[in-house]
Amino acid sequence: MDLKSKIVLKIAIFSAILILLDQASKILAIVYLNDNPLNLIPNWVKLSLHFNEGLAFSIPIKGIFVPLAVLFFITLLLKKYGDRHIHMERKEFLITSSLVYGGAVSNLIDRFVHSYVIDFISVLSFPVFNLADSFITISAILIILFQNKLFKS
Repeated sequence: MDLKSKIVLKIAIFSAILILLDQASKILAIVYLNDNPLNLIPNWVKLSLHFNEGLAFSIPIKGIFVPLAVLFFITLLLKKYGDRHIHMERKEFLITSSLVYGGAVSNLIDRFVHSYVIDFISVLSFPVFNLADSFITISAILIILFQNKLFKS
C-alpha cells in the first residue's frame, strides 16, 4: 500500500470513530434530553434537544445539497492541490482532516436520516451545536495553529 493510500485509510478510520461518537451522543440526547434540559453550569452550559433544519449556526437553508456540495468541493481541492501545497504525511493533516470529515459526514447522516441535524449543546447565547460541529470548529482552530507544519512554503 502506497503512502497516500495509507493516509486516506487512516483518515477514514479516525473519521468513522468520530462519526460513531457523534451519532451515539445524538442518540443519548434524544433519549435523555427530550423534554428534560440539563443545566451543566447554570447560565453558561446547558444540554437541550434541538432539531436544526438550517445549516451551521441555524442559517436558514434547508436540504442536503449545499452541505454535500461544500464537502465535495473540499475533497476536490485536497485532491487537486494537496500534494503540492499540503504536507499530507504529517499527523496534523491526519487529525484536522479526520475532524472535518467526521463532523461533516455525521451531520450529513442526520440530514439524510431525519432531514435535520440534531443539536444539543448550548453555551451562553451561542447557537446550539453538537459534537460534529465541535469537531469542525476544532479542526479550523488547529489548521490556524499548525499552518506552518501543514502547508508547504
